[in-house]
Amino acid sequence: MKLVVFGATGRTGRAVVEQALAEGHQVRTLARSPERAVLPEGVEILRGDVRDADVVSDIVNGAEAVVSCLGARLSQTFGAEGRVNTYGMPNIVAAMRKRGARRIIAMSSYGAGDSLSRLGVMARFGMSTVMRGVIADMNSLEETLQASDLDWTVVRPVNLRDGPPAGNLVVDRPGAIGASDWVRRADVAAFMLASLDDAATFRRALLLSEPH
Repeated sequence: MKLVVFGATGRTGRAVVEQALAEGHQVRTLARSPERAVLPEGVEILRGDVRDADVVSDIVNGAEAVVSCLGARLSQTFGAEGRVNTYGMPNIVAAMRKRGARRIIAMSSYGAGDSLSRLGVMARFGMSTVMRGVIADMNSLEETLQASDLDWTVVRPVNLRDGPPAGNLVVDRPGAIGASDWVRRADVAAFMLASLDDAATFRRALLLSEPH
């Protein structure tokens, strides 16, 4: 499948790219400085920024699906520089509609949308203070996709960590979400790729975690 992966230089995005290439997908991505991008051989890298609608339209041209792992460093999310989804996701949706691509899987975060109600008091306080920029950006991502006519899936991983896949990912586990809940980036990446052709995940926001 011909994929565009946004946010490919982040840790989860790199996991998506590595697994996609291993599965035989063709991968394209954007980078503001391609010469500094640390990505596997075989990825087609175009220079540009997701905030540039024309560049986004160009890279989506010919794609069969889009995977987005867009995000910013926490320190950036208190200003406009870190609102990459707020400014970028409308460009992605417009480009997909223009170019005839319908399938998009985007990574959001626990605490976004209706998952906020599953957090304890202290966690909700953290989301409204330290994480407020992140959550505002992820809420904007989700609202943009939900208002579109695309075949979208939003994944909301709990706290992310590195390491090899554990193979024990749980989708929409019931109950409260706490600071001790983790999920591995490699497992999130595997789920996103496995969901590309899964119509049961269309137009759904799914919480991803490991078992308690």
